Amino acid sequence: MTHSFFEKITFYYFDETDSTNDLANLLLKQNKAENGDVIVTKFQTKGKGQSGSNWFSERDKSVLISLICKEINIDISMLTTINMLVSLALSKTIKIYLQNENIKIKWPNDIYVNNKKISGILIESNIIGDTLKNIIIGIGINVNQDNFPDLLPLACSFYTISNKKFDTNEITGVLIDNLNKQLAEIKYFDLEKIKSEYESQLYGKDESKQFISNGKSFEGTIKGINKNGQLEVLVNNNLEIFNNKEIEFVRSSN
Repeated sequence: MTHSFFEKITFYYFDETDSTNDLANLLLKQNKAENGDVIVTKFQTKGKGQSGSNWFSERDKSVLISLICKEINIDISMLTTINMLVSLALSKTIKIYLQNENIKIKWPNDIYVNNKKISGILIESNIIGDTLKNIIIGIGINVNQDNFPDLLPLACSFYTISNKKFDTNEITGVLIDNLNKQLAEIKYFDLEKIKSEYESQLYGKDESKQFISNGKSFEGTIKGINKNGQLEVLVNNNLEIFNNKEIEFVRSSN
């Protein structure tokens, strides 16, 4: 039996917006949004990535959506699980279209295909005390771009990988369906199962990689994530824990 997280899903299409997450936030503040509303746009003038970074996109060539989870009222500790479930739903969606490629979840919020970034996630939440009241799940997927700026050497798209054009509306529908099914696991919570599936797709897991943290370069091996969503890296036989933005991969020269 397939479970669903949302009772109803409604799509709202915009030709252009500053940011789908910003628009979703505004609609929530104005009490004009419902649980399961999806903001879809062809172009963002101020697309957002993690920690205030920008999200590059071209008009009509990307999936750009924000999914509103309103008044879900769950414990704040579930935010890590939600992030894992969203990452898994996104990975599954991309695998439908790029079946023979190496698709990985790059901690904490990106999807990589053949060692290049194809998609990103930005989850914003409204927290009251220890309760997650509202969540906005923003997702961008590079679909039909044929080239990227020089400042994005690790970016890729469905098109640059497959040399085929895809229907972004179809991909959006498949993605929302997968999110609806994946998020339903919150109701039947099994952290170890979710964590195991997430870690099985974790980019760089059990591979020796070069990292930078606090301005210092070092070699380490990703072992997984802990219950708080922090990255566990084995460095000189010691398991070290890192938060988002505390560690980054050193880019390969090839």
